[in-house]
Amino acid sequence: MTLTRILLSLLVLLSCESCRYDPFADRYLTKKPRSLDVVGRYNLVLQTAIPGDLQAFKTRPIQIEFRGDGSFIATNVAPASSSATNPPGFANSLLSGSGSWRIGSVGGIKNVFGPEKTHWGIYLDSPGLEIQPVGLTHSRPPYGLIFTIGDPDEGTALILERQ
Repeated sequence: MTLTRILLSLLVLLSCESCRYDPFADRYLTKKPRSLDVVGRYNLVLQTAIPGDLQAFKTRPIQIEFRGDGSFIATNVAPASSSATNPPGFANSLLSGSGSWRIGSVGGIKNVFGPEKTHWGIYLDSPGLEIQPVGLTHSRPPYGLIFTIGDPDEGTALILERQ
């Protein structure tokens, strides 16, 4: 009995990769959505990137609109190389632009007791801009969006909800 507990504990410790965990992983969408269910306007509702809660972005509102024709308009979204290690620098690095969007895998969610699940999200293709892919949240429409900033296990993110 004791040997079984020791082996089980060892297995759990080895599989949790230093026991780090993305605090938002339970929100990630793991079933591919229909494009029609993504269409709409999304606004920032929560951020952990810089001090000041939403007040930090009062003069720099974060918003994305996905249109049914596959185009988008984004205001103050995270660049592909975003990092929240320097709050003033992060706020100044936000990008605005337009282009086309497409649904795709933006990562995976590891599970000790089962296969890795796909985290679905949206790629924003805009000429001249490198915008970070945005993850989809919630298990059914209306979906939300999450820009993960830096290491996902640190819990630094911009979270948007559909209006």
